[in-house]
Amino acid sequence: MNNFYDSGAYAPSYGNSVSDAIGGSMNSLSGIGILSIILLVLLVITWLFLIAYSIYAYVFTSLSLHRISGRRNYSKPWLAWIPICNTWLFGEIASDYDSQNGKDSRWGRKLLTFYFLYCGFYIVGECLSSSMSFSSDPDLGALLIALLLLLIAFAFLIVYTVLYYICLYKIFKSTAQSKAIVYFLISLFVPIAQPLCLFLCRNKGYPYVVEEPKNIL
Repeated sequence: MNNFYDSGAYAPSYGNSVSDAIGGSMNSLSGIGILSIILLVLLVITWLFLIAYSIYAYVFTSLSLHRISGRRNYSKPWLAWIPICNTWLFGEIASDYDSQNGKDSRWGRKLLTFYFLYCGFYIVGECLSSSMSFSSDPDLGALLIALLLLLIAFAFLIVYTVLYYICLYKIFKSTAQSKAIVYFLISLFVPIAQPLCLFLCRNKGYPYVVEEPKNIL
């Protein structure tokens, strides 16, 4: 008579269950590891692209503004290389185009005004919002004020952007008049090409021949 337990037919397969569980866990960990590596690589590529674009935009834009303002005999063309100051110079080059038609537009002052208004409202609103996020009992009124400040900052940013593109078009008109619309549309719909369009216009337009350098400050 055969022993019922000798056949092993009904013996529980604990070893196989444990092996399957370990194998499944290892596969899950491998999948998470691969996904993490892919995300890290994409993050590094994005970071490097942003750095490269920032350098390209800064150098090409600064070179262009420096050359254009130099052709117009501005006394301080090196302002093109200083952040914020180059925004002023950008607007003044556009104002120079308007001055040829008897207009006193002062685009540089307008650009800086809305830029600083945007920065001021955004910083205050962001700081207020951040302080509320760390509070265990946030004040609803303070959150609404922070939201309002951020919305106002966004409105100022829109106005600044509109003024910026108006100035950009005027610069294209004063340098490459026949291609001004083309350069403007390219800059508008393909922003990455905007510094290149400015660079292509750096040696064009009307150079000034005056006895004294033109002081814009």
